[in-house]
Amino acid sequence: MCNLIGVIPGFESPTAVPVVPLGCALCAFVYYQTQGFKHAGVAYLKHFAGPMPALAPLMIPIELISHLARVLSLTIRLFANMFAGDMVTLVFFSLVPLGVPILFLGLHIGVSLLQTYIFVSADHRLSAGRGRGGALRLRFSSCFERAFSRSA
Repeated sequence: MCNLIGVIPGFESPTAVPVVPLGCALCAFVYYQTQGFKHAGVAYLKHFAGPMPALAPLMIPIELISHLARVLSLTIRLFANMFAGDMVTLVFFSLVPLGVPILFLGLHIGVSLLQTYIFVSADHRLSAGRGRGGALRLRFSSCFERAFSRSA
């Protein structure tokens, strides 16, 4: 819903402000880390060490950076696309008569729905396979995908 608020003239999508997608990405990050610990316990930390103990000194920093980069990736992707969508809609509404902006409004709605789907599915792909929590996220994501495909 937040992505679609920018369609209303005079409003800006809340996700076009960097702190909102950052908050969503941090919630997703905390959720999948918590689920990993919940289902695997302290053994969850083993996946940071890699497949062989000899590689652990190399793999642990790489895995930590990788996990933190996921938050940055989700944040920037959602923020940049929503901000750009709002700007394109604003520019065309201010420059061109009513016909052309309506096309871009439709495009903005499509991008908003697509970004919602991407955020949820990217979170699922990034966190899949982390203990049994991956199966829980898979079920949630497939429910979302079924609901999304019915509405389209």
